[in-house]
Amino acid sequence: MLASGTCPGKHRAGTERSEAAVNEDHLRMLVDVINGTAERTGLAADRFSAAACFAVLHHTDSAAAQDRIFAELLRVLRPGGLLVGSEGYDNERTRLAHTGDQFVPVDPDELPQRLSAIGFTGIAVEHGELDFRFHARKPG
Repeated sequence: MLASGTCPGKHRAGTERSEAAVNEDHLRMLVDVINGTAERTGLAADRFSAAACFAVLHHTDSAAAQDRIFAELLRVLRPGGLLVGSEGYDNERTRLAHTGDQFVPVDPDELPQRLSAIGFTGIAVEHGELDFRFHARKPG
């Protein structure tokens, strides 16, 4: 999910791979839904003031794909823009919940270095009981 404080009309956009979901009217009332991937949104650079990804990164194919998503989010964020997110821990309970599903866990201890290498600053990871939350900023 991406948010913009100055975008006319709707102020949020999201990507969706499913053509059927893109065309659902209730989604279109809330956000501009783009048929694409988070790795290549096709959106203009420096457009959004914030980006959020809550419990979705583990559904990617690899850590490299996650890094490409972070790079794309950095690209579309305005200078000073905020990235926020959360992910579950890699544990037996989470793995059982993803049996037969794509599960590439995000290591919270490695995340600050990964985000920094992509170009984010002001990175913080907060550990909760069931998940961890993170935030970072695009320099600016």
